[in-house]
Amino acid sequence: MRRLIGLVLVAAVLYGGYWVVGSRAVLEGAEQALARMKAEGTADFSEVSIKGFPSRFDLTVTEPRFATSDGHIAWAAPFAQVFALSYRPNHVIAVLPQVQNLVIGGEPISVSSGDLRASAVFGASTALPLDHAQTVGKVITLTNGKGDGLGLSELRAAVRTMDAATNSYDIAANVAGMVPIGTASGSWATVAGDPAATGWIRLDSTATFDRPLDRRATEGNLRITGLEVSSLQLGYGRLQIDGAGVLAISRSGEPEGTLDLTLRGWQGLPQAMAEAGLVTPEVAPTLMKVLAALAVGSGGKDGALRLPLIFADGQMALGPLPLGPVPRL
Repeated sequence: MRRLIGLVLVAAVLYGGYWVVGSRAVLEGAEQALARMKAEGTADFSEVSIKGFPSRFDLTVTEPRFATSDGHIAWAAPFAQVFALSYRPNHVIAVLPQVQNLVIGGEPISVSSGDLRASAVFGASTALPLDHAQTVGKVITLTNGKGDGLGLSELRAAVRTMDAATNSYDIAANVAGMVPIGTASGSWATVAGDPAATGWIRLDSTATFDRPLDRRATEGNLRITGLEVSSLQLGYGRLQIDGAGVLAISRSGEPEGTLDLTLRGWQGLPQAMAEAGLVTPEVAPTLMKVLAALAVGSGGKDGALRLPLIFADGQMALGPLPLGPVPRL
Protein backbone atom coordinates (compact mmCIF):
# COMPACT_ATOMS: atom_id res chain seq x y z
CA MET A 1 0.00 0.00 0.00
CA ARG A 2 2.85 2.36 0.90
CA ARG A 3 4.43 1.72 -2.49
CA LEU A 4 1.12 2.38 -4.28
CA ILE A 5 0.66 5.67 -2.44
CA GLY A 6 4.19 6.62 -3.37
CA LEU A 7 3.57 5.87 -7.04
CA VAL A 8 0.39 7.97 -6.97
CA LEU A 9 2.27 10.88 -5.39
CA VAL A 10 5.05 10.64 -7.97
CA ALA A 11 2.51 10.54 -10.81
CA ALA A 12 0.68 13.56 -9.35
CA VAL A 13 3.93 15.52 -9.07
CA LEU A 14 4.94 14.63 -12.62
CA TYR A 15 1.51 15.56 -13.99
CA GLY A 16 1.52 18.82 -12.06
CA GLY A 17 4.93 19.59 -13.52
CA TYR A 18 3.61 18.79 -17.00
CA TRP A 19 0.70 21.22 -16.49
CA VAL A 20 3.01 23.98 -15.30
CA VAL A 21 5.38 23.52 -18.25
CA GLY A 22 2.56 23.10 -20.74
CA SER A 23 0.56 26.08 -19.49
CA ARG A 24 3.67 28.26 -19.57
CA ALA A 25 4.35 27.22 -23.15
CA VAL A 26 0.74 27.97 -24.15
CA LEU A 27 0.78 31.35 -22.41
CA GLU A 28 4.15 32.40 -23.84
CA GLY A 29 3.14 31.28 -27.33
CA ALA A 30 -0.08 33.31 -27.18
CA GLU A 31 1.69 36.37 -25.77
CA GLN A 32 4.40 36.23 -28.44
CA ALA A 33 1.91 35.85 -31.30
CA LEU A 34 -0.24 38.69 -30.01
CA ALA A 35 2.79 40.91 -29.39
CA ARG A 36 4.02 40.32 -32.93
CA MET A 37 0.61 41.16 -34.39
CA LYS A 38 0.39 44.23 -32.16
CA ALA A 39 3.75 45.44 -33.49
CA GLU A 40 2.42 44.91 -37.02
CA GLY A 41 -0.68 46.95 -36.22
CA THR A 42 -3.08 44.03 -36.75
CA ALA A 43 -3.93 43.24 -33.12
CA ASP A 44 -4.23 44.70 -29.65
CA PHE A 45 -5.18 43.36 -26.21
CA SER A 46 -5.16 44.26 -22.54
CA GLU A 47 -4.13 41.03 -20.83
CA VAL A 48 -3.52 37.33 -21.42
CA SER A 49 -3.98 34.80 -18.60
CA ILE A 50 -4.23 31.04 -18.19
CA LYS A 51 -6.01 28.84 -15.63
CA GLY A 52 -7.54 25.36 -15.51
CA PHE A 53 -5.20 23.28 -13.36
CA PRO A 54 -5.06 20.32 -13.44
CA SER A 55 -7.14 19.05 -16.36
CA ARG A 56 -7.39 22.01 -18.77
CA PHE A 57 -5.56 24.92 -20.31
CA ASP A 58 -8.05 27.84 -20.12
CA LEU A 59 -6.60 30.82 -21.98
CA THR A 60 -8.36 34.20 -21.67
CA VAL A 61 -7.53 37.28 -23.74
CA THR A 62 -9.05 40.49 -22.36
CA GLU A 63 -10.22 43.17 -24.80
CA PRO A 64 -8.85 41.50 -27.95
CA ARG A 65 -8.87 43.53 -31.16
CA PHE A 66 -7.84 42.16 -34.57
CA ALA A 67 -7.77 43.85 -37.98
CA THR A 68 -6.30 43.47 -41.43
CA SER A 69 -3.41 45.83 -42.15
CA ASP A 70 -5.65 47.96 -44.40
CA GLY A 71 -8.41 48.11 -41.78
CA HIS A 72 -10.92 46.65 -44.23
CA ILE A 73 -11.93 43.92 -41.76
CA ALA A 74 -11.71 44.22 -37.98
CA TRP A 75 -13.06 42.43 -34.91
CA ALA A 76 -13.18 43.39 -31.25
CA ALA A 77 -14.80 41.97 -28.09
CA PRO A 78 -14.61 42.33 -24.31
CA PHE A 79 -12.85 38.97 -24.07
CA ALA A 80 -12.13 35.71 -25.88
CA GLN A 81 -11.54 32.35 -24.21
CA VAL A 82 -9.86 29.24 -25.61
CA PHE A 83 -10.13 25.95 -23.71
CA ALA A 84 -8.15 22.74 -24.25
CA LEU A 85 -7.86 19.52 -22.28
CA SER A 86 -4.31 19.28 -20.93
CA TYR A 87 -4.00 15.72 -22.23
CA ARG A 88 -5.34 16.71 -25.69
CA PRO A 89 -4.03 20.23 -26.36
CA ASN A 90 -4.51 20.02 -30.15
CA HIS A 91 -8.31 20.10 -29.70
CA VAL A 92 -9.46 23.58 -28.63
CA ILE A 93 -12.85 25.13 -27.89
CA ALA A 94 -13.40 28.88 -28.18
CA VAL A 95 -16.18 30.68 -26.31
CA LEU A 96 -17.08 34.19 -27.47
CA PRO A 97 -18.96 36.92 -25.59
CA GLN A 98 -22.58 37.77 -26.27
CA VAL A 99 -21.62 41.14 -27.80
CA GLN A 100 -18.90 41.63 -30.43
CA ASN A 101 -18.02 44.39 -32.88
CA LEU A 102 -17.12 43.89 -36.52
CA VAL A 103 -15.95 46.25 -39.23
CA ILE A 104 -16.40 45.09 -42.83
CA GLY A 105 -15.47 47.46 -45.63
CA GLY A 106 -15.42 50.35 -43.18
CA GLU A 107 -18.98 49.60 -42.03
CA PRO A 108 -19.32 48.94 -38.26
CA ILE A 109 -21.52 45.97 -37.39
CA SER A 110 -22.67 44.99 -33.92
CA VAL A 111 -23.03 41.24 -33.31
CA SER A 112 -25.04 39.87 -30.41
CA SER A 113 -25.79 36.22 -29.70
CA GLY A 114 -27.45 34.00 -27.15
CA ASP A 115 -24.70 31.41 -27.58
CA LEU A 116 -21.72 31.34 -29.93
CA ARG A 117 -18.82 28.93 -29.73
CA ALA A 118 -16.31 27.20 -31.97
CA SER A 119 -13.99 24.21 -31.84
CA ALA A 120 -10.94 23.22 -33.85
CA VAL A 121 -8.63 20.22 -34.15
CA PHE A 122 -5.02 20.76 -35.24
CA GLY A 123 -2.45 18.35 -36.60
CA ALA A 124 0.25 16.93 -34.34
CA SER A 125 3.20 19.01 -35.54
CA THR A 126 4.93 22.19 -34.42
CA ALA A 127 3.22 24.13 -37.26
CA LEU A 128 -0.23 23.20 -35.83
CA PRO A 129 -1.96 22.76 -39.21
CA LEU A 130 -5.74 22.99 -39.04
CA ASP A 131 -7.46 19.66 -39.58
CA HIS A 132 -11.06 20.75 -39.11
CA ALA A 133 -13.13 23.32 -37.23
CA GLN A 134 -16.75 24.22 -36.68
CA THR A 135 -18.84 27.08 -35.30
CA VAL A 136 -22.33 26.93 -33.80
CA GLY A 137 -24.39 29.94 -32.81
CA LYS A 138 -27.97 30.58 -31.72
CA VAL A 139 -30.14 33.72 -31.64
CA ILE A 140 -27.70 35.97 -33.47
CA THR A 141 -28.33 39.55 -34.61
CA LEU A 142 -26.12 41.67 -36.85
CA THR A 143 -26.93 45.37 -37.05
CA ASN A 144 -25.22 48.44 -38.47
CA GLY A 145 -25.10 51.91 -36.95
CA LYS A 146 -28.57 52.71 -38.30
CA GLY A 147 -30.16 49.69 -36.65
CA ASP A 148 -30.60 47.77 -39.91
CA GLY A 149 -29.42 44.19 -40.23
CA LEU A 150 -30.29 40.53 -39.95
CA GLY A 151 -31.47 38.18 -37.25
CA LEU A 152 -30.60 34.46 -37.31
CA SER A 153 -32.10 31.74 -35.16
CA GLU A 154 -29.17 29.39 -35.84
CA LEU A 155 -25.80 29.43 -37.57
CA ARG A 156 -23.61 26.41 -38.30
CA ALA A 157 -20.33 26.60 -40.20
CA ALA A 158 -17.48 24.16 -40.72
CA VAL A 159 -14.11 24.01 -42.43
CA ARG A 160 -11.84 21.04 -43.04
CA THR A 161 -8.61 20.49 -44.91
CA MET A 162 -9.20 19.16 -48.41
CA ASP A 163 -5.67 19.32 -49.89
CA ALA A 164 -2.82 20.56 -47.71
CA ALA A 165 -0.46 20.73 -50.70
CA THR A 166 -2.60 23.39 -52.41
CA ASN A 167 -3.89 25.08 -49.22
CA SER A 168 -7.46 24.10 -50.15
CA TYR A 169 -10.21 23.79 -47.56
CA ASP A 170 -13.83 22.71 -47.75
CA ILE A 171 -16.15 25.31 -46.22
CA ALA A 172 -19.83 24.72 -45.47
CA ALA A 173 -22.42 26.90 -43.76
CA ASN A 174 -26.07 26.58 -42.79
CA VAL A 175 -28.17 29.55 -41.66
CA ALA A 176 -31.73 29.13 -40.39
CA GLY A 177 -34.44 31.52 -39.21
CA MET A 178 -33.11 34.53 -41.13
CA VAL A 179 -35.18 37.71 -40.76
CA PRO A 180 -34.41 41.31 -41.75
CA ILE A 181 -34.18 44.00 -39.08
CA GLY A 182 -35.01 47.67 -39.58
CA THR A 183 -35.95 49.54 -42.73
CA ALA A 184 -35.29 46.60 -45.08
CA SER A 185 -37.98 44.41 -43.50
CA GLY A 186 -40.77 45.83 -45.67
CA SER A 187 -39.02 45.21 -48.97
CA TRP A 188 -37.97 41.73 -47.91
CA ALA A 189 -41.60 40.97 -47.06
CA THR A 190 -42.48 42.02 -50.63
CA VAL A 191 -39.84 39.64 -51.99
CA ALA A 192 -41.06 36.79 -49.82
CA GLY A 193 -44.74 37.41 -50.46
CA ASP A 194 -45.30 36.89 -46.73
CA PRO A 195 -44.46 39.36 -43.93
CA ALA A 196 -44.01 36.46 -41.49
CA ALA A 197 -41.53 34.56 -43.70
CA THR A 198 -38.08 33.52 -42.48
CA GLY A 199 -35.13 32.67 -44.69
CA TRP A 200 -32.34 30.13 -44.85
CA ILE A 201 -28.96 29.76 -46.57
CA ARG A 202 -26.87 26.68 -47.33
CA LEU A 203 -23.36 26.84 -48.75
CA ASP A 204 -20.92 24.14 -49.87
CA SER A 205 -17.64 25.48 -51.24
CA THR A 206 -13.88 25.05 -51.47
CA ALA A 207 -11.57 27.96 -50.72
CA THR A 208 -7.88 28.20 -51.59
CA PHE A 209 -5.56 30.39 -49.51
CA ASP A 210 -2.12 31.82 -50.15
CA ARG A 211 -0.72 29.86 -47.19
CA PRO A 212 -1.74 27.00 -44.92
CA LEU A 213 -4.15 27.58 -42.05
CA ASP A 214 -1.66 26.97 -39.27
CA ARG A 215 0.04 28.94 -36.50
CA ARG A 216 1.92 31.04 -39.09
CA ALA A 217 -1.33 32.19 -40.76
CA THR A 218 -1.34 35.23 -38.46
CA GLU A 219 1.94 36.50 -39.95
CA GLY A 220 0.68 39.19 -42.31
CA ASN A 221 -2.71 39.21 -44.01
CA LEU A 222 -4.08 35.78 -44.87
CA ARG A 223 -5.52 35.97 -48.39
CA ILE A 224 -8.11 33.90 -50.26
CA THR A 225 -6.90 33.20 -53.80
CA GLY A 226 -9.84 31.21 -55.14
CA LEU A 227 -13.38 30.12 -54.27
CA GLU A 228 -15.28 27.25 -55.89
CA VAL A 229 -18.96 27.30 -54.95
CA SER A 230 -20.38 23.85 -55.58
CA SER A 231 -23.78 24.73 -54.13
CA LEU A 232 -25.33 27.95 -52.86
CA GLN A 233 -28.99 27.87 -51.86
CA LEU A 234 -31.10 30.67 -50.44
CA GLY A 235 -34.77 30.56 -49.57
CA TYR A 236 -37.00 33.38 -48.36
CA GLY A 237 -40.72 32.82 -48.72
CA ARG A 238 -41.52 32.35 -52.40
CA LEU A 239 -38.00 33.43 -53.46
CA GLN A 240 -35.63 30.49 -54.04
CA ILE A 241 -32.10 30.92 -55.38
CA ASP A 242 -29.67 28.17 -56.43
CA GLY A 243 -26.15 28.94 -57.58
CA ALA A 244 -22.73 27.51 -58.40
CA GLY A 245 -19.54 28.77 -59.96
CA VAL A 246 -15.83 29.50 -59.62
CA LEU A 247 -14.21 32.78 -58.57
CA ALA A 248 -10.59 33.89 -58.58
CA ILE A 249 -9.65 36.45 -55.93
CA SER A 250 -7.21 39.23 -56.78
CA ARG A 251 -4.50 40.43 -54.40
CA SER A 252 -6.74 43.36 -53.46
CA GLY A 253 -9.53 40.93 -52.49
CA GLU A 254 -11.78 41.53 -55.50
CA PRO A 255 -13.48 38.42 -56.94
CA GLU A 256 -13.35 37.72 -60.67
CA GLY A 257 -15.60 35.12 -62.27
CA THR A 258 -19.19 34.01 -62.55
CA LEU A 259 -21.82 32.35 -60.38
CA ASP A 260 -24.65 30.82 -62.40
CA LEU A 261 -27.91 31.51 -60.57
CA THR A 262 -31.43 30.14 -60.90
CA LEU A 263 -34.11 32.29 -59.30
CA ARG A 264 -37.64 31.07 -58.62
CA GLY A 265 -40.36 33.29 -57.19
CA TRP A 266 -38.43 36.37 -58.31
CA GLN A 267 -41.56 38.32 -59.26
CA GLY A 268 -41.48 40.43 -56.08
CA LEU A 269 -37.97 41.73 -56.72
CA PRO A 270 -38.78 44.83 -58.85
CA GLN A 271 -41.30 46.18 -56.35
CA ALA A 272 -38.98 45.37 -53.45
CA MET A 273 -36.11 47.20 -55.15
CA ALA A 274 -38.37 50.24 -55.56
CA GLU A 275 -39.35 50.11 -51.87
CA ALA A 276 -35.68 49.90 -50.91
CA GLY A 277 -34.85 52.91 -53.10
CA LEU A 278 -32.62 50.91 -55.46
CA VAL A 279 -34.79 51.91 -58.43
CA THR A 280 -37.51 54.49 -58.83
CA PRO A 281 -41.17 53.39 -58.65
CA GLU A 282 -41.55 54.36 -62.31
CA VAL A 283 -38.76 51.98 -63.35
CA ALA A 284 -40.11 48.97 -61.41
CA PRO A 285 -42.75 47.95 -64.07
CA THR A 286 -40.12 48.16 -66.82
CA LEU A 287 -37.71 46.08 -64.75
CA MET A 288 -40.46 43.51 -64.24
CA LYS A 289 -40.94 43.21 -68.01
CA VAL A 290 -37.17 42.92 -68.56
CA LEU A 291 -36.84 40.13 -65.99
CA ALA A 292 -39.84 38.30 -67.43
CA ALA A 293 -38.29 38.47 -70.91
CA LEU A 294 -34.97 37.25 -69.52
CA ALA A 295 -36.74 34.34 -67.82
CA VAL A 296 -38.27 33.27 -71.13
CA GLY A 297 -34.98 33.84 -72.97
CA SER A 298 -33.02 31.76 -70.46
CA GLY A 299 -35.24 28.76 -71.05
CA GLY A 300 -37.27 29.29 -67.93
CA LYS A 301 -40.45 27.54 -69.00
CA ASP A 302 -41.04 26.81 -65.33
CA GLY A 303 -40.98 30.55 -64.63
CA ALA A 304 -37.42 30.40 -63.31
CA LEU A 305 -34.96 33.15 -64.10
CA ARG A 306 -31.50 31.87 -65.02
CA LEU A 307 -28.81 34.53 -65.00
CA PRO A 308 -25.06 34.75 -64.35
CA LEU A 309 -23.86 36.82 -61.42
CA ILE A 310 -20.75 38.36 -62.97
CA PHE A 311 -17.76 39.76 -61.06
CA ALA A 312 -15.40 41.67 -63.35
CA ASP A 313 -13.21 44.80 -63.25
CA GLY A 314 -14.33 45.64 -59.73
CA GLN A 315 -18.01 45.65 -60.68
CA MET A 316 -20.87 43.22 -60.19
CA ALA A 317 -23.79 42.53 -62.54
CA LEU A 318 -26.75 40.15 -62.63
CA GLY A 319 -26.88 39.31 -66.32
CA PRO A 320 -27.31 42.67 -68.09
CA LEU A 321 -28.29 44.48 -64.86
CA PRO A 322 -25.41 46.36 -63.14
CA LEU A 323 -25.36 45.97 -59.34
CA GLY A 324 -22.41 48.17 -58.38
CA PRO A 325 -18.94 47.54 -56.88
CA VAL A 326 -17.95 43.99 -55.95
CA PRO A 327 -17.50 43.07 -52.27
CA ARG A 328 -13.92 42.50 -51.20
CA LEU A 329 -12.98 39.16 -49.65
